[in-house]
Amino acid sequence: MTAYFDRKSAGRLRKKRRQKGKLKAILVLIIFSVMLAAGFYGYKQGLKKGIFNIKQVNVKGNRMADTGGIMEIVGDLNGRVLWRAGYKKIAARVRQKYPAVKRSTFTVWPWRIVDLRITERKPLAELQHDGQLVIDAEGVVFRTSLMPADSYREKLPRLRTSGAGPEGIWRALRLIESAPWVESQWLFDPSDQNDIKLWLPGGVAVHFGNGHFKREWQKLGEVLENLKNENLTVTEIDLRFNGQAIIKGQALVQGQKDKTGSN
Repeated sequence: MTAYFDRKSAGRLRKKRRQKGKLKAILVLIIFSVMLAAGFYGYKQGLKKGIFNIKQVNVKGNRMADTGGIMEIVGDLNGRVLWRAGYKKIAARVRQKYPAVKRSTFTVWPWRIVDLRITERKPLAELQHDGQLVIDAEGVVFRTSLMPADSYREKLPRLRTSGAGPEGIWRALRLIESAPWVESQWLFDPSDQNDIKLWLPGGVAVHFGNGHFKREWQKLGEVLENLKNENLTVTEIDLRFNGQAIIKGQALVQGQKDKTGSN
């Protein structure tokens, strides 16, 4: 059987196929438009009924900042729509009211609950003129009236700020930060920015200079260990000289001196 190619028939066939394709496209567009309209209507109804609104805010991680005070700020989130609640502005208000708060980040859960995670600053020292004020490594000063009694506050040294400039205070903070250990009876004195001093109990002055603090801490540890082993007291320890410590006012401990005299 011989098949003949009919150009007219082929043209009509292509036209029918194009018409069917157009009908399908129109049908898909209608269905999509209906679904979009239904979704938009459902979204509007959901907004009216509040099913997308925040119903609970939790505050976590704070020890120094007052939970009640924070809740007064974040309480404004209740009833707002989850994805347009203005979290950045609320977080900024928390940090502005509580300088002890270093970071405040929100986690939003689809079940309409929001968690606020508080990251607080770590105090390095108490300010000598006000024991309720502390300072962190960045030089930010904040109050610690709500700090728990069992916290690291009991181990903080003191920092003298009267008569000290910004550069001296900054170097004193670096000195404290580099310390292998600190004691609450210690007083750091940055009144001379080129010679940061540490006052030990009994009025012993330790001169650190203005740098290389880790090396000088090591020297101080060796000096204090030797003084303890030999039952000696001093009035001044100067660590500013490379590779050695200058000790002034060296004397026997009073109890040891009395024993020596009786012998």
